[in-house]
Amino acid sequence: MNLIIDFFKNLTWQRVLIDLLGYTAILCSVLSFQQKTQRRIAILQGTSNLFWMTHMFLLSALAGGLLNLVGLLRGILFSLREKHAWARKKIWYFVLLSLIAGVTVFSWISGDGPKALLPAVAMVITTFSLSLEDPAKVRLLSSLSSPPWIVYSVFAGSIPSIVAELLNLGSILIGILRLDRKKKDEEGE
Repeated sequence: MNLIIDFFKNLTWQRVLIDLLGYTAILCSVLSFQQKTQRRIAILQGTSNLFWMTHMFLLSALAGGLLNLVGLLRGILFSLREKHAWARKKIWYFVLLSLIAGVTVFSWISGDGPKALLPAVAMVITTFSLSLEDPAKVRLLSSLSSPPWIVYSVFAGSIPSIVAELLNLGSILIGILRLDRKKKDEEGE
């Protein structure tokens, strides 16, 4: 009970704003896994990254903020793949993975320490998942990025991020049941 009282006693309008950014990011992320095309998943994931980036920076979670900036760039790039040949080039995976590595090292030496590895692992997994063309495979592989984000979010003090990852896992499961199994059943008939 004291934990709840302390939470509300220390609640400021700044913290409410920071958390609202996180909850807006949640909405974008959860909706992304209900999309039927990889492009729409990538657009909503990129939008979610914009809100998460701001949320994490305001919490002084450097690795989380910078890696979400990389995620925003990744979302833009991957959303353009269907219409632009240059966006489909394999070199972009190297560029994105190099950015993730660079941001992780920078965050580590700038004060985040080893916990900077947690969102980096999650970003690598998500980058590979969003590089896939099949939305079913995107959903399945994306489920592996949630556990490292949950642990990092505990360190960052981000309740919205913890909630988001739990909701993402639920949304992925619903997407698999609603879209992927249904499609598999229709193909089997």
